[in-house]
Amino acid sequence: MWYEVLPTVAIIAAGLGLPHVAAHYLCLQVYGTPMRRLLEEEWDLLMFMRDSRLCDRPQTAGKMGLENIPDD
Repeated sequence: MWYEVLPTVAIIAAGLGLPHVAAHYLCLQVYGTPMRRLLEEEWDLLMFMRDSRLCDRPQTAGKMGLENIPDD
């Protein structure tokens, strides 16, 4: 029956999802932040400055798109 595939799907989902969850907690332990973004390294600082320059706030850098460009 169809329910016999559920354990296999759960194992595959856990195998694919575990690295993402583990990376979150590993970065939290190593860097003290859940993301691997520190402004101590030159590359990260340059990317932060680029995001700040391209949009109003660096927090909205990932939300840029055609729908967010004003029509004026």
